[in-house]
Amino acid sequence: MNWEINGEQVICWVNGTQYYCTNEKGEGIFFVDQVRNDRRQLAGTCQFSVRGLKRESKKSKLRRWIAEREVY
Repeated sequence: MNWEINGEQVICWVNGTQYYCTNEKGEGIFFVDQVRNDRRQLAGTCQFSVRGLKRESKKSKLRRWIAEREVY
């Protein structure tokens, strides 16, 4: 998996066309499939947040959430 962190937003690329991400404020979890033009919200903005965390902590928290649910 490849990771991008843009300010508060975290993006975890599964492959070249699919990724998990938070919104621009670092809240919620979304799964985006660019080929199917599909965006699904997996966790609400009040249920998940990385806002204000250090860079590595943001990545770690999203990685744990994905691993715990085995959604990749």
